[in-house]
Amino acid sequence: MTTKTQSKKSRYKTINYRGIKGIRLDQKTGKYLVQKYIRGERFQASFDQLEEAADWKKNFHPSLNMKSLSQLKRDKQIQIISKLHQNVEKPNVIVLKNGNDFGYKFHDVWQLYLSKYLVRVEKSTFDRRVQNASLFYKQLMDVPMVDFTANFISDYLIFKKDEAMNNPKSLRYNFNDDLKSLKAILNWYRENIDAQFVNPILKKHKVEGVIRKVPKRKKKMRRHELLSFFQALSNEGEMWRDFAEVQFYFSGRVSEVGGLQWASVDFIEGVIEIENVIVWGPQKCFQYLKDSPKNGENRFVPMTKRLHEILNRRLKHRLTKKLIDRRSGKAFLGDFVFHENGEPLEYRKICYRYNKALRKAGLDHKYSATHILRHTMANLVRERMGIEHAQAVGGWKTRELVEHVYTDTPGHLTRDALDNIEDFMQENESKKLGYHVQN
Repeated sequence: MTTKTQSKKSRYKTINYRGIKGIRLDQKTGKYLVQKYIRGERFQASFDQLEEAADWKKNFHPSLNMKSLSQLKRDKQIQIISKLHQNVEKPNVIVLKNGNDFGYKFHDVWQLYLSKYLVRVEKSTFDRRVQNASLFYKQLMDVPMVDFTANFISDYLIFKKDEAMNNPKSLRYNFNDDLKSLKAILNWYRENIDAQFVNPILKKHKVEGVIRKVPKRKKKMRRHELLSFFQALSNEGEMWRDFAEVQFYFSGRVSEVGGLQWASVDFIEGVIEIENVIVWGPQKCFQYLKDSPKNGENRFVPMTKRLHEILNRRLKHRLTKKLIDRRSGKAFLGDFVFHENGEPLEYRKICYRYNKALRKAGLDHKYSATHILRHTMANLVRERMGIEHAQAVGGWKTRELVEHVYTDTPGHLTRDALDNIEDFMQENESKKLGYHVQN
């Protein structure tokens, strides 16, 4: 009897959410249970979300509505979005459909895309697309594919912008990534199901999806700024400066240094192979190791004197540990060059250390995040040696990406051009002056 009572009590956990008491979590079903007494009569409800339960507890009254405020908001959203794809009869207006009506709704296409295409991509990409489905695609699921027109996309963007702007917690600047992902799904639908379907996403939609301007941040540090950044990182600990310097000399992505294994470091040949890349999940924690960089090709970095010094120092902290690959569920032996007690570094911690060092160096108003070191190395190499060397050090396949994204036109070229023209003008002026003197 005692055991049953204890078991029953342990099933429920009392939650205090933003000062609202009386919410219980059913740990078996995951539901939030809430009840309220009004004039001696008990009312109760269960919800999937804690916020919904809190809304109900705070605002419910039988004379108003049986639904929570958040549920009412969602119902209103559904009504609004349903009106977007209804055929409103207007005089002298012909409502055109897109492609053939095979009876597909977006939900059907999403499930097919998920099972036939997305399952083959990297888990990090898969997780990101699924997250998009729960956010940007949420109100699209019941829309027939024939209703996906350019005007419908414009109307939907107005709806989503209004939703984001009325959310004080939203940090969104635009819908560029969402539109890009949606465009890929619609292209897949056209190629695999309905060749008559026309992808309705246009260039104008990118403009229509702008909520506010993205703050402009510089990405290429000057030498004195870079040295100040490294010095500030030294105060965070020797490992953090070593990590940043290796990323800089690799002209690499932070995931390439985070995933670096000792098997890829060859002290005898004096070379480091960039092959294992760490993949962080939605919570920025370790998920698994990819066996190749982003472009699918391994590259080799010569072990310079400074890299040899750093890696030799890290060798003293070598520690292998059995870890779980969260993609396959299998165990593997992690042998990370950079780690914390054998555990791979979390992306959130790396960002925290970098941004803290930038703040200490007085550079946080200009730079942020981790990709600045890849930009900085490429730009310094181009400035001093040329674009081919910059392309080689970063492992880029195309010159255009290095030239237009990762580097700037070397400043000395402008200086050389101005000096040349100045000398030319002075030379001509001297000749002209000499001509007048002779006459």
